[in-house]
Amino acid sequence: MAVNKKQKEKYNRVVKKYITTKNVLLFLIALVLFMIFSNALKGILLLIFLFPLSRLTVKVTAFVPHITLEQYTSGTLLMTYLYGPSVGALSGLSLGLYGYLSNSISKFLALTNVFVCSFVGFLMGYLLKNGVFSNLSFTTFFIIGIVIFNVLAFIVFLFIDPDQVQNVVYRTSHLLFNTTISVLFFNLIYLLFNLI
Repeated sequence: MAVNKKQKEKYNRVVKKYITTKNVLLFLIALVLFMIFSNALKGILLLIFLFPLSRLTVKVTAFVPHITLEQYTSGTLLMTYLYGPSVGALSGLSLGLYGYLSNSISKFLALTNVFVCSFVGFLMGYLLKNGVFSNLSFTTFFIIGIVIFNVLAFIVFLFIDPDQVQNVVYRTSHLLFNTTISVLFFNLIYLLFNLI
């Protein structure tokens, strides 16, 4: 009996100390803000994952001649599908620039690739937002985005890349890698994102 009475008194002190009107209001405000901004919070967490992935894959690409395994384009398409054209364009720009600049790569061709990626993020988001791609699954959207990116990049690099063999090999390797392997990985990320 004495132990129960002491436990009840201890419990009552804890309740009186921490469950005050002020703390309850703060908790409710935090809960409402979380519910309002939970989608933005999930996007920020996703970017925290995509930045190191971008850096790592650009680093690997720098060591493998004439083949590109970069994943900032894939991350851009994921962010575009989830958040629309503006976030897609900004994601492409920030992920790509971070990937290259954090690896001390500032070549004109690499930075041009980033701007093409950013443009494709905006374009795909615009088409999605305006109903052209609204009925597509993420996987289909992703594959179409990769194809559009590589077609546009090929055309742009026809005019600015003196090594056209590199242009063809880069586009081919990027297209094959992203439509076979990356699509599976990013589809998994998309599914996990929607479960949270």
